[in-house]
Formats: sequence, structure tokens, C-alpha cells
Amino acid sequence: MASTNPLVDISITEKLSKSNYGMWKAQVLAAVRGSRLVGHLTGASQAPSAEIDGEVDGKTCKVPNPAYEEWYATDQQVLGFILTSLTKEVLSQVAAKETAAAAWSTIKDMFSSQTRARAVNTRLALATAQKGQQTIAEYVAKMRALGDEMAAAGRPLEDDELVEYILTGLDLDFNPIVSALVARTEPISVNEVYSQLLAFETRLEIYTNNSGSSSVNSASRGSRGSAGNRGRGTGRGRGAGRGRGNASYGNNSGNSSRQGGHPARGGGGRGYNNNSNSRPTCQVCYKYGHSADKCWHRFDEEYVPGERHAAAATGSYNIDNNWYTDTGATDHIAGDLEKLAVRDKYNGRVYISRDVVFDEEIFPFSKLHSNAGSRLRAEILLLPPTLQNPSSGDELVVDHLTNANCPGQDTCAMQDIQSDVQLPAPEEDFPGAPPPGSLPHRTAAAPASTLTIPDVSAAPTTTATSSSPRHPEPAASPGLVRGGTDSIDGTPDSDSPPVSEQAPESGPSAATSSPAPDTMAEEQRPRTRLQAGIRKPKVYSDGTIHYGCFTSSGEPHDLAEALGDTHWKTAMEAEYDALMKNKTWHLVPPQKSRNIIDCKWVYKIKCRADGSLDRYKARLVAKGFKQRYGVDYEDTFSPVIKMATIRTILSIAVSKGWSLRQLDVQNAFLHGFLEEEMYMRQPPGFEDKTLPNYVCKLDKALYGLKQAPRAWYARLSSKLIDIGFSPSKADTSLFYFNKNGITVFVLVYVDDIIVVSSTEQATSGLLKSLKQEFALKDLGELHYFLGIEVNKIRDGIILTQDKYASDLLKRVNMADCKAVSTPLSTSEKLVAFEGTPLGTSDATQYRSIVGALQYLTLTRPDIAFPVNKVCQFLHAPTTVHWAAVKRIMRYLKQNTKVGLKINKSRSMLVSGFSDADWAGSLDDRRSTGGFAVFLGSNLVSWSARKQATVARSSTEAEYKALANATAEIMWIQTLKK
Repeated sequence: MASTNPLVDISITEKLSKSNYGMWKAQVLAAVRGSRLVGHLTGASQAPSAEIDGEVDGKTCKVPNPAYEEWYATDQQVLGFILTSLTKEVLSQVAAKETAAAAWSTIKDMFSSQTRARAVNTRLALATAQKGQQTIAEYVAKMRALGDEMAAAGRPLEDDELVEYILTGLDLDFNPIVSALVARTEPISVNEVYSQLLAFETRLEIYTNNSGSSSVNSASRGSRGSAGNRGRGTGRGRGAGRGRGNASYGNNSGNSSRQGGHPARGGGGRGYNNNSNSRPTCQVCYKYGHSADKCWHRFDEEYVPGERHAAAATGSYNIDNNWYTDTGATDHIAGDLEKLAVRDKYNGRVYISRDVVFDEEIFPFSKLHSNAGSRLRAEILLLPPTLQNPSSGDELVVDHLTNANCPGQDTCAMQDIQSDVQLPAPEEDFPGAPPPGSLPHRTAAAPASTLTIPDVSAAPTTTATSSSPRHPEPAASPGLVRGGTDSIDGTPDSDSPPVSEQAPESGPSAATSSPAPDTMAEEQRPRTRLQAGIRKPKVYSDGTIHYGCFTSSGEPHDLAEALGDTHWKTAMEAEYDALMKNKTWHLVPPQKSRNIIDCKWVYKIKCRADGSLDRYKARLVAKGFKQRYGVDYEDTFSPVIKMATIRTILSIAVSKGWSLRQLDVQNAFLHGFLEEEMYMRQPPGFEDKTLPNYVCKLDKALYGLKQAPRAWYARLSSKLIDIGFSPSKADTSLFYFNKNGITVFVLVYVDDIIVVSSTEQATSGLLKSLKQEFALKDLGELHYFLGIEVNKIRDGIILTQDKYASDLLKRVNMADCKAVSTPLSTSEKLVAFEGTPLGTSDATQYRSIVGALQYLTLTRPDIAFPVNKVCQFLHAPTTVHWAAVKRIMRYLKQNTKVGLKINKSRSMLVSGFSDADWAGSLDDRRSTGGFAVFLGSNLVSWSARKQATVARSSTEAEYKALANATAEIMWIQTLKK
């Protein structure tokens, strides 16, 4: 007798597709469980035997089993119920399954990995969600929808987690209510957070409508430098009395240079007119009542005005897209290379004056057109993106050029690496200078104060008297006028901008950014500021200005360039041979069901500690970002030892007189074994010609794979444990051996290893054991590790980062900056919204430099606190924050060789000191805590970090700092054991 179908009246509203597996599964399970048939899905209800023994006509034989028929009918009902709830795409995958359990298992296998990936993507969307222009209602609804998706994927969020995601995505206008909600100790629900945010949004809108500003923070942003500035001068006010200027940074509409107004730091105009009864304004401290020549601070080169800082003054960051007519300039200037129809590179020499030598790669003007003949004449000059398109009127850049005689020559050659064309020296005005009409010009449309041009005043030539009315008095130094743009970008470019031989025929075209030129070293600070202008002391030389040619690192940009160079091709072949020798992969036919990732070549020039060339390194790297979590890899781990561990072990080694040895494991990641099946395309340039369509099935790990560091660590740790080492519980990248009076430490930082041993024999035995399994390179005594120089002295060692700090100064073009004695001003408080926000490229450069400074704190505890301060504004840096970074760089200028000294210490006592500033942050009232931990007399660990919560008193802030110091001391004690 056929059973009735309990599922016939149940309908599934959500048919299974590629995106709703969680919701579909919940509906199906509920329906099947309600019918008490879930065993047919899970396989718990097994099919009975199809036949049983029976009697037919008195004979024993096999007869159909009624129980089986009943079970089979029920199972087919469940199977039909499942199949009717599938879309066509999914149905085609399970239509051949004969039982409900088989169909259910197939569907589960198909979508389980997608559910995991969906959960990961949804959690990422929650973590990166921002309120933006949405209302609170829209924003919270969006976050709740994402939370529902997590629940549908089988990973529901707790209320606390969803609240954290909601508060994290709010903008800065909601910072007060966020701080209040975070400070609460009792749990808070999503509904309560929603009501609180909704009420705050209403109050915020009321306040905004009443104040006329777009947000609460916009009022505070305009209070310093960017709001309207009062100026004493003609400006755009009334007559010659008080005027009001509405300029932001770089536009001084509240002053007039013709009436004696002087630009204030931060944007507005603060000056004075020429009336006899007006009070003068000092150009040094910006106070009324005295002039610069009588200011007490006129000889103090490190004085910084209290309210506005020179380093925070910026010019325009934008290119002027308009073209201006030029009425007298021999050389026309464009700010956008895309305005020109044809861009051919110019390979000739650029004439400036006699004996002034420029290398074409670093000069900010690129020749765009030249006439044939012995004398080349530029028609159009290309300015960097931070400059504007000027027109004629006054001189654009050069007011005076100095006399540099060229004895015995009628022709002075401009030194260039690409051409040997000689240009005749002009005779107009004064020897060695171009004629007055051949100089680039400027007008009020593009004032020189907004230009950023390399300063040649670092090596000025001798001066000469000029009879030209346009050059009545040659300057003491022939420097090009340096602009007020406080740009960060100073990284030399290896390639000059493309050039053109043809100017545009009509008006402006679409504005695009052209590559920024290399900027030169920081301008020499003037000794004082005079009302007539800023002058520099005379420095005499032999009359020749030399500019070095900044070349790139020589690393190729693509495969074709690398294969065309013998050094890089040899390095690539050596890497490929090592991979083949290591049996990293074997070729197999591609399978559509497998994820096949790509690979690429990475090139790096390896240098020694002194900066000299060591070797060319080419490495094949897999594009691991295409790996899928849960399919191509599971767990990840990187063997990176803590720097505090390194300093602690070095302190013990120096105190006991133990040996320090440095090792390098060649192709370390290639030694790890893979647990997952991984497929990769063949290396570019090294494809197998007989099997070009085959792919590499990886047998061992490869650089770039997410599981490669973990596989390498597993292989290395297994080997060390086999020979008697034990991993430290305090730091898993530290291994120790302590038997029979012999102590050996092995410190692992990816593929760089430090061996500390009480005896040389133990070190030799360890190296012999490791070389049996790995390709080791013995680098001898520890001298250069992770960019840290280890210098031996009589009573210990000194850890320095001299080369790293010097390279960082060169990278930001501050190698010749003026040094200061402190890294941070004690009278200055950095806040989030002071100054003008940096542009996208400058903000990226800011984060890069601050990150480099963080690495420098590994041996420089003296800059830990100021670096922590500037790190707090990585999300939205401004010109004021950049000024603070420059001060740290100027502090480094005077002591790049300073490092951390580790002495021989008789005591192994661990001691520490802690401190905190209460409510040091003006933005969120959180305190900054710090500690320093000593092992004997050696400093081994330190920290300066903003505390996670707001302290209610200075005592609470001190106790929090003390707790952090205690935790660090306990950790070091555990490390010593």
C-alpha cells in the first residue's frame, strides 16, 4: 500500500540557486524534519533488503520486500520534493541521483565551499562598510542585511559584533556618540544603538542647519588657516584699512604685495599698509608692534611661531588647465603634456648659462620642440603637475643669473648623457647668461610663489654686474625661485616625461596628470627675514654647478626588459634551474575543475651593508591572491621572530661572550611540502616548447603561496626538533638547545637565521646537520641583519640603521636639510583636522614614510613617541602632520649613526619603567602609555602606544601603562626560561 506524501502540500519559496544556499537549506530541513523524514537526507534511514525469503507454491524463493517498497516510495517523495525546489542550473547537476541522500550530499558538496567564501566576503563587507552619504536608517539597514547574510551562511553574528561593525563604519561627525557608546561597560543591543545614532543624527542636522556649515567638523577645520583671515593691507577689503580675506591655503586675497602686505602661514593675509600711523607686523613671529629687524627671535633658527607654522603653508596642488597667451617669451610653458598632439623625446642639451651643468633626467623642463641648427631653441617647456601654465609679463623663474666665465671658449657645452650638441654662448646682458627675451616668464595668473623648482643655490657661482635694466643687480646666488608648495613627492623618476614637437592648435584639452619631476634637496634656511625679502649668504665656488644624475635602481619593469639584460637573464636561469633541481613541480594537462593560478618574475638588486652591489636576484612568485580559502589553502603562518626577542638573546650572548653567526637559507620557501593540490601556469619566458598548454602541479611550496611560509616553518621546525631543539613558548620562531652545558639559540625570521651558541663546535655541528637537508649560506659573524647593522666594540655591540636612515632621507630629498635637536615640538599638539588634507598621492607617500619610520624605531627608542603620534593620522593626514614628519626627519639628519648599545652586563635582572600622559589626545581624550624594559643594563623592549580606552583619571592612565609594562616583563621572564 502506497504511503501518503506528507511533503506534497509544502512549498519552498526560495528555489536553490548559486547565492541562496543557506536560506534554501533552512527551508528544506524544516519541512523534512516536520515530516519526520530527515533520515532520508542524512542517510540515517538505510534501505532494507529489496528481497526476502518467501514461499510460492510451497517452494522457498526470493520475493519482493514490502518494507523496501515502502522505504523506496518515501525516499522518492523526499527526492522529488528536493528536485522541485531547485533551479535549472542546479537541477542539471543532481538529476542523475537516485536517492534523496545522494542528491543532498551532492548539493552539500557543491555549496559548502561557496558558503564559506560567502561568509568571508560578507565579513569583509562588514569590516569595510562606511556610512558615507547614507542616512543612519539606510546605513543600519544595510549593516543588518549583511548580518542576516552571515546568519544565512551558518555563521550568525552576536549583537556585540554587529554593533562594533556599525560603529566602525561611522564617519568623524559621529565621533562623540561613538566614544560614548564604546565607553559603556554594559552590553548594548543593535536596536539601542540605532535609536541613539538616530537621535544624534537629528541633533546634528539641527545644528548644521542653524550654523550654516556642512558638518560639525567643518567648523573646526576652518578655525585654523582655512577660514577667512583678517588682513591689514589693501586686499579685497575697503580702501587701505582693514580688509577681509577669504583665501584658503596658498591664495592670499586679504593682502597685497604692492601695499606692504605679507602672506601669513596657513593661508590668510596678515600684513600692514604703508600709512605712517599703522602698526608693523613682524615677519618672524607674526606679532604686531615691531618689525623683523627688532624681533627677539630673529637669530633663533629653530624658532617656530606659536599659531602658524611655516611647514604647514602649502601652495596649490592642482594643475591649471587653462592656456594663457605669451607675448614675449622665447620658451612657452605647459603644465599638461596631454595638451600636445605629438610627444617625441628630445635628446639634445639644455642651455642655461656658461659652465652650468644639468643632467637632463632631473631638470624639471623637458624640451618639446627645437629648431634645426647649431643653436637649439625651446618652444615649449613642460612643468611638473604641481605647477600652473604661466603667461608672459615678468620672469617666470630666473630673476638673475650669475656670471660664470668660460675662458678660451666661444661655445659652452651643456653636459648630457644622450647628446653632444654644443650650443654657442650668448653675449647679451652679461657673459654666461641667456638674452633677456629668452627667459621663461610669469604673470599674476601663475605667480612664482606657487612653483616648486629645484634649488641650485646649494653651489652658487660668483656674481657679476649687469648693465641690463631687467637685471639691475645680480643675486648673490643663482637659485631658481623656490615655491611655497610643500609637496611630499620627492622620489626620483628614472624616466623623463614624454615630449612633443608640436603645440596644441586650440584651447585646453582634457586635463591629465603628467609625471612629477625630481625635486632637489631642501632649500638652505635663511639666517634672518628682512622686510625687503629673504636673502642667503654668499658662498663662492669655482663657477661650475654640477647636478648628479639620479638613476633608478636598475630593476627591470617587465619580462622583455629582463630577458634583454644579461645579468637578469642569468639570474632568472639560475632561479629556474634551482626550481627544477628541487623538483618543485611537474607538468600535467589542465583540468577545468581545478583553480589554476598565475605566476610572475620579481627582480631585486641585493646590496651589502655599505651600499655596494652584492648580486642580481630574480625570483619566481606565484600570484597567491588568486587562491581560494578552504579550497587552495587552510591555515597560514609566517615565522617572524619578535625584535624584542632578538635584542634579549643578543644581550644574553654579549654578556656571556657567546658567538653570533648569521645564516641564509637559499630558496627557503621551496623546501616546504604542500598538503593541498595546487596548479600553476608555466613560468613566463620558460614555457616547455613540447608541452606549451600543460600546467605545473606544485609538489613543493613556492614564493607567493599563502601557505608557503607555514610549510617552510613546518619543515624547519621538524628538522630542529629532530636534532634536539625545542621551540620557545614565548616566541615560536625561537628554538633552543640546552644539554650537557651547551646552549644554542636559533632565531628564525622567514629565511634569515641567527645562531647564538656557547661553543663554536656546537655551531659547526648545527650547520652540518642543517646543510644535509637545506641549501645554507654561511654569512659568518653577525654583521647585517634585516637592515640592521651590528657593529662590534670592545665591551659589546651597537645596533644601528645608519644606511636605512640615510636612504630614507635621500628618498624624501632631505639629505641636505637643516638638522634639529628634538624630534617633536613640546609646545605643539597634533590634532586630526588641523591643516589642509593632503592629496591622494601625497597621503600615500605620507603613509609610506611613516611606515619606514616605524621600522627605524627597532633601534631608535628616542623616536618611538613622535612616530607613534604621526601614526595616529594615517587615515587622513594633513599638511600639519606632514610638517611633524619632516621635523622627525630633520632630527634624524644630525644623528643617523646613533644606535642601540648592548653592553656586557653581569646582572640578568629584568626591570622596567612605565609612564603615561593623561588625555594626551585632543581628538578622543585617550592617553598614551609607554614602557621601557631592561635586561640587566641593556634596553631590550620599549613601546609608546595610545591606550585602548579612555582613562577617567591620571592614576588610571598610569595603572594601565604599568599593566602593559608588567605584561612585557612577564613575557621576557618566560622567554628567559
